[in-house]
Amino acid sequence: MEVKEMIKTVIFDLDGTLLPMDAQAFERAYITSITQSVSDMVEPEKLGRALWSAAHVMVKDDDPTRINKDVYYEAFEKALDIPNFEELEPRLDAYYESDYDVVETVTKISEEMVESIRYLKDKGYDIILATNPMFPQLATDKRIRWAGLEPSDFRYITRFESSHFCKPNLNYYHEIVKICELNPHQCLMIGNDVEEDLIAKQLGMEVWLLEDNIIHRGSDILCDWRGDRKALLTHLKEVL
Repeated sequence: MEVKEMIKTVIFDLDGTLLPMDAQAFERAYITSITQSVSDMVEPEKLGRALWSAAHVMVKDDDPTRINKDVYYEAFEKALDIPNFEELEPRLDAYYESDYDVVETVTKISEEMVESIRYLKDKGYDIILATNPMFPQLATDKRIRWAGLEPSDFRYITRFESSHFCKPNLNYYHEIVKICELNPHQCLMIGNDVEEDLIAKQLGMEVWLLEDNIIHRGSDILCDWRGDRKALLTHLKEVL
């Protein structure tokens, strides 16, 4: 009964958690489709290297005054180093409008996760989406819908256009706590990435490691609970 009385906010990761996927298959589908969409302007391998380089810079950035989008595009332009970069930007924006949809083929809907969200909403819990803010809002919203959900299902969503940090930077979770005025000890974080999601435990959050589509780079696993999506749904109904 103690957890039931304490938890007020449930925080979910998106990719590999609410949205089942194989991370490597997702990355291949994404990189292949986005580089091919502008192959008339930039050689695909060169664009792919620039995308990963900029993402690495953004993840490592720790400047609380700069949003992820600004950090990313500055690093991306520098890494790409082409004279017609201003012409490339609108083409990449257009990619997310249509060609990005091919990536949905490597994802699927989890009925257990959809039911988990519905159950928590019906019970009146505060629900937050803590997806690593590395993609434009349109891309994030599409992946939410690929999961069988809607952006309106969440009180707050971390965004590429407004967040100042990425996972696994602990400041990423500090920012969520500050903006949403949360008590970390009343939060449950659910995710499939050992390093990126379980770090929330350092703030005092309860954490559930989702073992479906688990991502583990070798660090120690420190969590309160663990199991697959079916076990998670059962747990939520029993405890919350």
